[in-house]
Amino acid sequence: MKITKTIQVGPLEVPFIVIRERRRSCRVSLIKEGVCLRRPKRWHGPGEDPEIWAHRWLQKQYEKRPTLFQRYQARTIHDQKEVVTAYGTFPILLHVWTERKTTVQVVEDSLVVKHPADQIVMTDALRKEIGTCLSRHLFEAFRADLRRLNETHFGFDHGRIRFKYNHSNWGSCSSKGNLNFSTRVLLTPRAVLEYVIVHELAHLKVLDHSKRFWALVASAFPDYQHHRSWLKTHGAGLDF
Repeated sequence: MKITKTIQVGPLEVPFIVIRERRRSCRVSLIKEGVCLRRPKRWHGPGEDPEIWAHRWLQKQYEKRPTLFQRYQARTIHDQKEVVTAYGTFPILLHVWTERKTTVQVVEDSLVVKHPADQIVMTDALRKEIGTCLSRHLFEAFRADLRRLNETHFGFDHGRIRFKYNHSNWGSCSSKGNLNFSTRVLLTPRAVLEYVIVHELAHLKVLDHSKRFWALVASAFPDYQHHRSWLKTHGAGLDF
């Protein structure tokens, strides 16, 4: 059984999805739609009710990283809002038009958002559209960085390079050598973006996160721990 409601996390109202299923333990995760609690159908365990336990856990996470829950807050886009990327800043220009569909395109280093209403709320669909648009526009610059870093440090062969809007990871490397990156990585500082590239390039040689893998990353980025820490601290708050 699935129930969707809201939960107070700090000053924020966050979508709260409770799924009762056949399981023995409870698990909380942050998914696209909101905070998700998976709990047993019937709770006979000692201690707090699962929902109270989940609320306490979420409060602790908020105290550690308040930006973790920002992506669940609806916000209105304003004209001239700036999207800051590793390759430059793109102001958003809003244009009301008669079509029902909202479109995004880069025109002279500005993000032109055409939409059917006077005000427009930032949704996951629009974030995805903006991320996709920017990743296409910045693809050649990103690929040039990837090529430079690979030639400088590794010289590995790789497959295709692809971008996808997600929150589950910053990048991945398939067993076939294809390199995938979250469009959100474009919002990181340039040095952090380069660390993510090196991280995925290293997976072309070592697919796991063993000591051998981290030694390979360190051979290219001796201070990689600094960039990993930056992502853990600020990454959740990065979105379009």
